[in-house]
Amino acid sequence: MTVLDVGTGSGILAIWSAQAGARKVYAVEATTMADHARALVKANGLEDIVEVIQGSVEDISLPEKVDVIISEWMGYFLLRESMFDSVISARDRWLKPTGVMYPSHARMWLAPIKSTLSDRKKNDLDGAMADWDNFSDEIKSYYGVDMSVLTKPFAQEQEKHYIQTAVWNDLNPLQVIGTPTLVKEMDCLTATVSEIEEVRSNVTSVINGHTTLCGFGGWFDVQFRTVLDVGTGSGILAIWSAQAGARKVYAVEATTMADHARALVKANGLEDVVEVIQGSVEDISLPEKVDVIISEWMGYFLLRESMFDSVISARDRWLKPTGVMYPSHARMWLAPIKSTLSDRKKNDLDGAMADWDNFSDEIKSYYGVDMSVLTKPFAQEQEKHYIQTAVWNDLNPLQVIGTPTLVKEMDCLTATVSEIEEVRSNVTSVINGHTTLCGFGGWFDVQFRQDIELTTAPSERHCTHWGQQVFIMSNPINVEEGDNLNLGLVMSRSKENHRLMEVELSCEIKEASGNPKESFKKTYFIE
Repeated sequence: MTVLDVGTGSGILAIWSAQAGARKVYAVEATTMADHARALVKANGLEDIVEVIQGSVEDISLPEKVDVIISEWMGYFLLRESMFDSVISARDRWLKPTGVMYPSHARMWLAPIKSTLSDRKKNDLDGAMADWDNFSDEIKSYYGVDMSVLTKPFAQEQEKHYIQTAVWNDLNPLQVIGTPTLVKEMDCLTATVSEIEEVRSNVTSVINGHTTLCGFGGWFDVQFRTVLDVGTGSGILAIWSAQAGARKVYAVEATTMADHARALVKANGLEDVVEVIQGSVEDISLPEKVDVIISEWMGYFLLRESMFDSVISARDRWLKPTGVMYPSHARMWLAPIKSTLSDRKKNDLDGAMADWDNFSDEIKSYYGVDMSVLTKPFAQEQEKHYIQTAVWNDLNPLQVIGTPTLVKEMDCLTATVSEIEEVRSNVTSVINGHTTLCGFGGWFDVQFRQDIELTTAPSERHCTHWGQQVFIMSNPINVEEGDNLNLGLVMSRSKENHRLMEVELSCEIKEASGNPKESFKKTYFIE
């Protein structure tokens, strides 16, 4: 992701962008503050990512168009300083057609207030005029010069200074005595210079009690896009989106967890931003298309649960053409492993069959019923349970005995249901030492645009709730360093339950010399 920071100042937003994973950040600053920005970038070791450019954004040239424009362009009551002109120029020259802007929307508000400032400022004005009268009288008395011709312009000047000039203030909400009114709203992606050169508005505010109208307070807010959270669950991602500045978040949940999500949203005072909608995302309706779709849709080995179907439906129905998805990309990995699970599961299977044999013998001895006709289906059922069903595990990286292989990669913006209904892959892994092949570990990672990644790979430091899915072998195989494992994987949805997966895994082992060593084909289930 590439970023343009307009009016970077000290460079802090550019630095944060780099720390968040941007590939390149162009930080433009018209003043000599650019020198300080360079120093700060260098002190944080980010010179390779953040390029500080001194000059006006209207005049500078960049080597490429950017994915994101950021800027702290807002002045008092939003538009004082008029720096947004430069942001518009940067947008029109350098933002990609699919690019985004932060902030994405801005609003100006006005409300009637009560304040002691009125009395204080009136007293200051009266004091200034009294001082003028004394000064004027003294000049006339001592020097015979009549100053009265200047009284009116002096009074106008003082009126402007004390009464007509807006005052910075930190208002308490209790000082607002009527409904705040929206006087201007704009989308930063489409706003023009002409619409901010003069702002006109006619609005109505209703007074909320017996009080004194002392003036009006004006403020602004900026928003960071509209968000759809697919399968919100408890609502935590929707809440984080609101806290990060989203203008509106639609949190969709098919189950009664929606009630808990509403309670959590309300407890955090975000009902005005987060709207929890109970229903399947395929059936619900939204009042607008969204800028961002977020979803924690990933299941074991990425695709168990098949919830990504709903995300695709939401994307095709509700995402703007310029919208983004988080996560944006996903990958599935498979690697050969060593594990004591093989022995344990084999012992469990042997124990279950021994119990069956004892049970079968007792039934025949005591009741004269021959159970042997059920031995084969029972053995198949136990084989599926103990050996063929993938096992959740927290693998240590040292258990991975060959190169991890990428078996599936997808872009969430373009992925289709058909390409995840059945995943096919043929890959090769090279064994990294003399060891025993006990099975295979499967995991996934997801990316958020560029370099921000959530991985469920084996780790010594952490384990996610997804862990890894382990496909164990009942009969481990000795392998040597340099042995090649040619792997074939076909993963498809269970015919009985589309949320579960069936995996067909074939493996051809060859020595480093190319001589065939062993081959096998097994069926597994992710349940």
